[in-house]
Amino acid sequence: MAPVSEDELGADWVDVFISLKDPIYKAVGAEATADSAAGILSCYILSCPQVQDSVLTDTRLLAVLRDTYKSSGDSRAAACQGVFETLLRDLWSCGHPYSVLAVECIKQFAKNFSSLFERSVNLQKLLKDFSRA
Repeated sequence: MAPVSEDELGADWVDVFISLKDPIYKAVGAEATADSAAGILSCYILSCPQVQDSVLTDTRLLAVLRDTYKSSGDSRAAACQGVFETLLRDLWSCGHPYSVLAVECIKQFAKNFSSLFERSVNLQKLLKDFSRA
């Protein structure tokens, strides 16, 4: 096995992500696991070029986000939304190419679930803030 540089996860980690991404994505929508799941996604986005472009636009993640944003009056869903929005802000603050990934995620959500996006003031504000910078 080839050594992995400090800032990049290797092929073995890609295999781990591929095998575990379904439960990781589901964990984004559960209050008890949202922080941990966001941390894992962040690590893969920031340190694994092989998967970073697809992590935030995967249809499984978008489905979890749909369910999370559909439950707008639920405090547990609101907590998960906050965690995910913080992940997007953190990625945006890392600059290019991560800021582009954050914008693309919101745009994909808006495209696939326009009525939910229209009801989500926070996602709209994030997209507006990201577009201004």
